[in-house]
Amino acid sequence: MNTQELMHDLSTLARHEAQALAAHRAALRERWQVARRTRTFAELLRHQLDLLPLTTRRLADDHRRRMALLRDLLRRLAGFRQATS
Repeated sequence: MNTQELMHDLSTLARHEAQALAAHRAALRERWQVARRTRTFAELLRHQLDLLPLTTRRLADDHRRRMALLRDLLRRLAGFRQATS
C-alpha cells in the first residue's frame, strides 16, 4: 500500500465531483433555455416535468459512482493505516 494509490483515489474522487458539477451546470443551463422558449406556465411546467426523469437518473448515477469511489477510498485508507502502524 502506498501514498501514490491513495492520491490516485483522491484525485479520482475529485475529478468525479468536478465532472458532476459541470453536468449539473449544463442541466441547469438546459432548463433555463427551455424555460425561455415557453409561452405559457402550463408549457413551462410540462417541459420541466419532462426533464425530471433525466435529472433523477443523472443524480442517481452520480450518487452511485460517488459512493463507490468513497468506499474504495475508505478501504484504501484503512489499508494505509494498517501498513503504517
